[in-house]
Amino acid sequence: MGIFWDDTAVSGAAEHLIASEIKLRAPDLDDDDVATKASALAAAAKGTAATTKFHANRMLVALAFVMAFVGAGIGTEAAGLNNSSKALFGLGSTAFGIIVGIVTGEKPK
Repeated sequence: MGIFWDDTAVSGAAEHLIASEIKLRAPDLDDDDVATKASALAAAAKGTAATTKFHANRMLVALAFVMAFVGAGIGTEAAGLNNSSKALFGLGSTAFGIIVGIVTGEKPK
């Protein structure tokens, strides 16, 4: 599970559908064999049927933190607090770099 990206794979409901299809096509199999085959097919499908979802709300919260740091830096610079403004601008740029690193690092291939 990622911070900004999530991989959603085949769910338990899909495994149940696979099991019911196997049961329809091969009624002579017992329940253990059906469950084993359904699990194997669902596991094979997890690699191919996975989709990715981008969490825009998490990105907006992260960018709001960056903007808060930059806004505080602007405010402290206007108040004549030079050391504080340098620290807050540095914190804002560091936070932005971390966000960009996480987004590109966990982006689906």
